[in-house]
Amino acid sequence: MLSLKKIAITTALMVVVSAGVALADNPSFLTALVQNVTSKITALVSPNVQSATGSLNDTTNQSEQDLQNYNNQYLQDVTNTLSQFTSNYAAQKQNDLRNQIQSYKSQMDSQKQQLIQNAENSIQQQIDTQYNNNINKILSDLSK
Repeated sequence: MLSLKKIAITTALMVVVSAGVALADNPSFLTALVQNVTSKITALVSPNVQSATGSLNDTTNQSEQDLQNYNNQYLQDVTNTLSQFTSNYAAQKQNDLRNQIQSYKSQMDSQKQQLIQNAENSIQQQIDTQYNNNINKILSDLSK
């Protein structure tokens, strides 16, 4: 439909130009023809602009919706990926901590007898020292 209007406008302009050449002696008639065609052209502008604008608005609305859907899905994907990473990393660190605690327990268990023996020896030495000091005191007090 739009191409038929273009053909009609082109034909009308050719008629006006040829009429202008042939009817140059009647400028008011020529002016009237030009105004007539100009009015028709002007009348075509608004529907064409409205059609293009409507189409552009529809495309814009569709694009906005597509972008919103894409962004929502993108953020969901990123959130899922980060959530999975966080869970895996936290689980890894929990296992590391459990392993550290188990290593500590194993080390302490392996050293238990030696630590007890060292503590018993220290206690024995301190008590023996105090015992000997007490004995020496008694002996010293008796000799006075």
